[in-house]
Amino acid sequence: MDKWFSVAMAKARPVWLNFPRVPLCFRNLEFFMKMGRSIGEPLIIDEETILRHRLDMGRMLVLIQHGKPCPKRVKVYDGRRNFEITVEEERSPVTLGWIEDLLDLTKVTKKVFDGSEARRGS
Repeated sequence: MDKWFSVAMAKARPVWLNFPRVPLCFRNLEFFMKMGRSIGEPLIIDEETILRHRLDMGRMLVLIQHGKPCPKRVKVYDGRRNFEITVEEERSPVTLGWIEDLLDLTKVTKKVFDGSEARRGS
């Protein structure tokens, strides 16, 4: 595991966050990354959220500083209107081993994808 991740995990806790009832026009990667950064350090956006399979809720894994409470709502300003998005913290614990496995799987998937892209372009 890389040094940055070890230091980050010592100072923060990984938490799955749910964002119910996000307007459809905001259901994109950029919006969820901004939501995650407003709370902590975004790690993973759930596949169901990215692929828009669940339109009732967005979900992502975020590192939140120890001692910092998770907000219940995040204010959003889109230039025309202001509104709030509800934030729900999942209570199931996220272990370091689970995150390591997931990050390793992501690296393997990226290598496979990069290799197939290179062969296709030849």
